[in-house]
Amino acid sequence: MSLPLRLLFIDDQEADLILLEDLLIESVPEASFVGCTSGSEALQYLSVTATLPDLIILDWHLLGLSGLELLTLLRQSARTQDIPVVIRSGSAHPQHQADALAAGAMGYLVKPLGYLEQRAQLVNLCAQWNHLRRLRTVTVPGPGEVAPDQADRRRERC
Repeated sequence: MSLPLRLLFIDDQEADLILLEDLLIESVPEASFVGCTSGSEALQYLSVTATLPDLIILDWHLLGLSGLELLTLLRQSARTQDIPVVIRSGSAHPQHQADALAAGAMGYLVKPLGYLEQRAQLVNLCAQWNHLRRLRTVTVPGPGEVAPDQADRRRERC
């Protein structure tokens, strides 16, 4: 059994953090999350927490340090450079999406207007990330070795 997905939400709108928390509790109860309302608060949290998040969901528009600036800092730090970050924004502007991906975001989600849309978006994101986490734990055979499932398939073909 895999460990629960640990999320870090960074959004300067407290109402959005509360909504994301409610959606997560309702839809993905096995996940845990921490919410930060600013880039500086998130950087402080990430510098002291013993357990880093599996995934960061970062708002594009933050007061003070912008989401893009924070993403750049996260990618420059050895401690946080490998944590996947998904940008979440109300803007569907293609240049924002391109800038986020160029800065190292793994994805860009446009904030939907409705509760059900946001719920579906969060459930899908968590499901995809859990699937990717499981794939990362698969053992890859070395040179000349055959993975057990490949050996089984070979026997079935003979």
